[in-house]
Amino acid sequence: MLNSPIGRLRLAGFLEGSSFLYLLCVAMPQKWIGGNDEAIKIPGWVHGGLFILLCGALFLAWKPAGWSVKPCAKVFLAALLPFGPFVIEPWLRREERRVRGSS
Repeated sequence: MLNSPIGRLRLAGFLEGSSFLYLLCVAMPQKWIGGNDEAIKIPGWVHGGLFILLCGALFLAWKPAGWSVKPCAKVFLAALLPFGPFVIEPWLRREERRVRGSS
């Protein structure tokens, strides 16, 4: 997975998507229901860093994959939605195989 730009993008998507779900399903309820304002501080920073990592991985995968703006926008928009990175994972896996087969 880590030996190709799309593989690194897939890993970044998994990490970013997981951190987003943790933030929404664990940290936010602790803040709003439990009254713990500190519950989102560290998970929020981690999620923000992983989002930036995903954007960097997308930028590095863009040219080797031969993508236009539309597939890049698809990946970026998926990162903004809960479960989005997991929904586009099969497509990214196919794209990784396509790029490997053409080189």
